[in-house]
Amino acid sequence: MMENKDTTITDSDLPSVSNEPLALSKVEQAALLLLGMGEEIAAGVLRNFSRDEVQKVAKVMSTLSDIKTTQAKDVIEDFFNDFKQHSGIHGASKNFIDNMLNSALDGNIAKGLVADLYGDEIKNKMQKLQWISAEILMKSIANEHAKMQSVFLAYLPAETSSEIFTLFSEKTRIDLLYRITQIEELEQNVADDLLELIERCATEYTENKNGSLKGIKQVVDIINHYGGDKSAIMHSLKEKNSDVVQQIENDMFDFYVIANQTEQTLELIHQHITHDLWAVALKGATPEFKQDILKSLPKRLAADLESEIKELGGMPISVVKNAQAEIMETLRDLNRRGVIELILYTESVVE
Repeated sequence: MMENKDTTITDSDLPSVSNEPLALSKVEQAALLLLGMGEEIAAGVLRNFSRDEVQKVAKVMSTLSDIKTTQAKDVIEDFFNDFKQHSGIHGASKNFIDNMLNSALDGNIAKGLVADLYGDEIKNKMQKLQWISAEILMKSIANEHAKMQSVFLAYLPAETSSEIFTLFSEKTRIDLLYRITQIEELEQNVADDLLELIERCATEYTENKNGSLKGIKQVVDIINHYGGDKSAIMHSLKEKNSDVVQQIENDMFDFYVIANQTEQTLELIHQHITHDLWAVALKGATPEFKQDILKSLPKRLAADLESEIKELGGMPISVVKNAQAEIMETLRDLNRRGVIELILYTESVVE
């Protein structure tokens, strides 16, 4: 990062004539401008960047140094010259554009142009969704019609779209791919519905923000794989910040934590979870976890459950995840009411 003395430009710093050519790349120039804008304004500008652009600029911002005042002056002057040439006229509303094009052009031509304009707006808004996890986006579109799901995936950045795509069943994936191939132009009513869906996805992310913090998830993963005294770690963290520990424990309410429970707790859990629900939830479980659950049942019931799992055949991943989530919600409620005491992490024992 640049020191303050390098980024402060005064009249005495600038030569009377500067013919020094710009030695900075476009990304470096953008980074330099953002550094001079202040955090709040720079953040507003970055919201309009794609994920790839944000990553490139942020990386350069973190390493930018040894910038001469003449270089900074040239970059800033170049920016303002460009701004002067393109500023002064604000964009028209959609209604204005719709009416103008329909009056000036043939209806079919106007319709195509308006569809392109809608598409540009949707693509810009979709860029922001690429920061949201595929699981949250999947939850937001799970109940949408297949036509809307296909349009949503078509306009979403390919990397994020492919992550969501894998959460569908194979049959659904084929149907969605075919539907995407049939998209030629975006009808206005579909565009309006899609824009509304995008807003709902953003709202869903905001409401679940705490549950998707990467830092918390990383700590949960570290603790789950830690071979030492996890209880002591959690106790020490609680002394620092009990709210953080609460977030960690909330994230530890993972489906696979069921395998860590005592025999008595598992017996109580089976009293509140139906075999039908278990059968669906275990379709997506690891073989080891599935065996742990089957072993916790009487042999006859375990055999019945195993047969029921096989008879179900292929299941959509979203259905399996919903079944697992339903089981965990039941366990949360039982734990909250004191019916069971869930062990979220194993503790060291002394013989």
